[in-house]
Amino acid sequence: TDSSPDTGLVNGIVAPLAPNNAPCPAGASLVTFWDGRPWVAAKNFIYWALGPQATTGLGEQAFNLSTNFFKLPINVNAFAPTTQGLLVFTNDTTWIVTGTGGVYFINPWQQNFGVKQPNAVTQDGDLVFVVTSRGQCFEIGGSLTEIGFNIRRKIAAMNPLNVSITVHRNG
Repeated sequence: TDSSPDTGLVNGIVAPLAPNNAPCPAGASLVTFWDGRPWVAAKNFIYWALGPQATTGLGEQAFNLSTNFFKLPINVNAFAPTTQGLLVFTNDTTWIVTGTGGVYFINPWQQNFGVKQPNAVTQDGDLVFVVTSRGQCFEIGGSLTEIGFNIRRKIAAMNPLNVSITVHRNG
């Protein structure tokens, strides 16, 4: 039983207001963290949480599904967050998200350069390693370098839906 009169309540609790407090979109996957906030993919949509721009609630869990998204022409298969931007991989194109503080732009970065699934991408800091849909192995760093050239035939013989790449450090 609440016996306190409403006039005695403190006006100190402020709840987040719609639409800035939506949960993560249904069917979202490929969660990554870039520019101080989580990013997720749901088919061909990319969403980002409010992060530090949230004035109430928890910014890492608050999405605005009506404004904070990009729609691509094809499903998203992988992410790679870097200091230059968020790389977004589809089957045949790699996109780059740039911007900061909740204001973002997306543009194609490399045409005919994509991946079939998330295990085809791995990172070591700002170095990104990729086994492409076309059966090639690249390093993305200061430049785009094909590092699997000497074994291209073996890589090309692999099913891009089944490849998995990782980095092992010694030391």
